[in-house]
Amino acid sequence: MSKRKLTLSINDILIKKARNHNINISSFLEIKLQEYLAIIEGSQKLQNESECGRRESNPGRGLGRP
Repeated sequence: MSKRKLTLSINDILIKKARNHNINISSFLEIKLQEYLAIIEGSQKLQNESECGRRESNPGRGLGRP
């Protein structure tokens, strides 16, 4: 996987606090973005699965069949 340089604007206080705790801001943001995207994509997947789950499992029942 290749990486690209990106310029972000982040609150100065947050940057200072992160540096005081020796947090690699680039790695941290990359990990958190991956986690957030997994949540979003997972919730969409769950939503799609639940929509499919609402279908009638016995379509013949509506036609008077047991």
